[in-house]
Amino acid sequence: MKKIIATLITAAALATLTTSCRYIDTGIYETMGTAETKTSFNINGEIYSIYDDVLQPGETYYIILSDNASPLNPVDDEILNYYDLEVYELMKLEKE
Repeated sequence: MKKIIATLITAAALATLTTSCRYIDTGIYETMGTAETKTSFNINGEIYSIYDDVLQPGETYYIILSDNASPLNPVDDEILNYYDLEVYELMKLEKE
Protein backbone atom coordinates (compact mmCIF):
# COMPACT_ATOMS: atom_id res chain seq x y z
CA MET A 1 0.00 0.00 0.00
CA LYS A 2 2.82 2.43 0.87
CA LYS A 3 4.46 1.78 -2.52
CA ILE A 4 1.21 2.54 -4.32
CA ILE A 5 0.76 5.81 -2.41
CA ALA A 6 4.38 6.80 -3.03
CA THR A 7 4.00 6.02 -6.74
CA LEU A 8 0.82 8.13 -6.97
CA ILE A 9 2.49 11.05 -5.16
CA THR A 10 5.50 10.83 -7.46
CA ALA A 11 3.31 10.72 -10.57
CA ALA A 12 1.28 13.72 -9.39
CA ALA A 13 4.41 15.73 -8.61
CA LEU A 14 5.95 14.83 -11.95
CA ALA A 15 2.80 15.78 -13.87
CA THR A 16 2.57 19.11 -12.04
CA LEU A 17 6.21 20.14 -12.28
CA THR A 18 7.05 18.99 -15.79
CA THR A 19 4.36 21.16 -17.33
CA SER A 20 5.55 24.39 -15.72
CA CYS A 21 8.33 26.24 -14.02
CA ARG A 22 7.70 27.93 -10.71
CA TYR A 23 9.58 30.77 -9.08
CA ILE A 24 10.66 29.95 -5.54
CA ASP A 25 12.51 33.24 -4.91
CA THR A 26 13.57 36.34 -6.82
CA GLY A 27 15.53 35.15 -9.85
CA ILE A 28 15.35 31.46 -8.84
CA TYR A 29 12.91 28.90 -10.18
CA GLU A 30 12.30 25.16 -10.08
CA THR A 31 11.44 22.71 -12.81
CA MET A 32 11.85 19.05 -13.68
CA GLY A 33 14.33 17.49 -16.06
CA THR A 34 15.61 14.10 -17.13
CA ALA A 35 19.18 12.87 -17.06
CA GLU A 36 20.14 12.58 -20.71
CA THR A 37 23.58 11.10 -19.99
CA LYS A 38 25.68 10.58 -16.86
CA THR A 39 26.75 14.24 -17.04
CA SER A 40 23.84 16.14 -18.61
CA PHE A 41 20.18 17.02 -18.08
CA ASN A 42 17.44 17.52 -20.65
CA ILE A 43 15.32 20.43 -19.42
CA ASN A 44 12.49 21.37 -21.79
CA GLY A 45 14.51 20.20 -24.78
CA GLU A 46 17.72 22.02 -23.77
CA ILE A 47 20.81 20.05 -22.70
CA TYR A 48 22.70 21.16 -19.58
CA SER A 49 26.05 19.63 -18.68
CA ILE A 50 27.14 19.18 -15.09
CA TYR A 51 30.51 18.38 -13.58
CA ASP A 52 31.77 16.40 -10.59
CA ASP A 53 28.69 14.18 -10.33
CA VAL A 54 27.21 11.13 -12.03
CA LEU A 55 23.54 11.12 -12.99
CA GLN A 56 21.36 8.11 -13.65
CA PRO A 57 20.35 8.35 -17.37
CA GLY A 58 16.57 8.37 -17.78
CA GLU A 59 16.00 9.37 -14.14
CA THR A 60 13.79 12.40 -13.44
CA TYR A 61 15.28 15.20 -11.35
CA TYR A 62 13.89 18.24 -9.54
CA ILE A 63 16.15 21.13 -10.61
CA ILE A 64 16.64 24.62 -9.19
CA LEU A 65 17.94 27.24 -11.64
CA SER A 66 18.93 30.90 -11.57
CA ASP A 67 16.95 33.01 -14.03
CA ASN A 68 19.74 34.98 -15.66
CA ALA A 69 18.61 37.03 -18.66
CA SER A 70 15.37 35.65 -20.11
CA PRO A 71 12.52 34.76 -17.71
CA LEU A 72 11.91 31.00 -17.59
CA ASN A 73 14.18 30.43 -20.58
CA PRO A 74 16.69 27.76 -19.57
CA VAL A 75 19.08 28.54 -22.45
CA ASP A 76 20.92 31.21 -20.44
CA ASP A 77 20.22 29.94 -16.92
CA GLU A 78 22.50 28.18 -14.46
CA ILE A 79 21.73 25.04 -12.45
CA LEU A 80 22.04 25.83 -8.75
CA ASN A 81 21.03 22.46 -7.30
CA TYR A 82 19.18 19.28 -8.18
CA TYR A 83 17.70 16.22 -6.48
CA ASP A 84 16.46 12.97 -7.90
CA LEU A 85 12.69 12.72 -7.65
CA GLU A 86 12.74 10.17 -4.80
CA VAL A 87 14.91 12.41 -2.60
CA TYR A 88 12.74 15.42 -3.44
CA GLU A 89 9.57 13.56 -2.41
CA LEU A 90 11.20 12.47 0.87
CA MET A 91 12.22 16.08 1.57
CA LYS A 92 8.63 17.22 0.99
CA LEU A 93 7.24 14.53 3.30
CA GLU A 94 9.65 15.54 6.09
CA LYS A 95 8.41 19.14 5.91
CA GLU A 96 4.76 18.11 6.32
